[in-house]
Amino acid sequence: MPKKTSSTTKKKLVIRPKKPAKDPLITKKKTIKPIRKSTKRSKSKESDYEKCRKIIINRYMKLFERGILKIRGNKVTSQKQAIAIALQIAAKSCDSKMNRDDIQDMESKLQRAISARQESAGSKPLRYSDINRIVKLYTIYHKKGSKSKASRLRSFARKYLGSSPSIPISHRNALKKVIDA
Repeated sequence: MPKKTSSTTKKKLVIRPKKPAKDPLITKKKTIKPIRKSTKRSKSKESDYEKCRKIIINRYMKLFERGILKIRGNKVTSQKQAIAIALQIAAKSCDSKMNRDDIQDMESKLQRAISARQESAGSKPLRYSDINRIVKLYTIYHKKGSKSKASRLRSFARKYLGSSPSIPISHRNALKKVIDA
């Protein structure tokens, strides 16, 4: 019979090599995503008009936040009023930087607004920003000599004024600029 040895056996220590630390520059295989063509421009490719508007709006909003923004000598206390002022000044000062893509964007926004109004059977009024788009596009077309587009906008303005009697006065005055021109 073999002799029994003590019940304690020594375990061998196995030294395994350490896994290399993951290098943040080395990544797993990336799956290639299909390229989608989008109709909108990316934010990095803003037009000069969009950049100009962004700069002016930010400037006036910072003045408002500091409490320095004044209009006609009175301090502006409402944030909505400050935004309206900034948008109005940006629209006036950045018009000269508008290019063909900006005009096409404005046309598509106006078309969406008009089609939404037609879908609601004429009960939904246009927003003031859409009225301003009509006026701005009309002046652009009139200056460029695109009389067919200008006359289309003029006829739409006439129909809109005639169809709904409860249009706010500010909308009426803006559209009269188009009709009377």
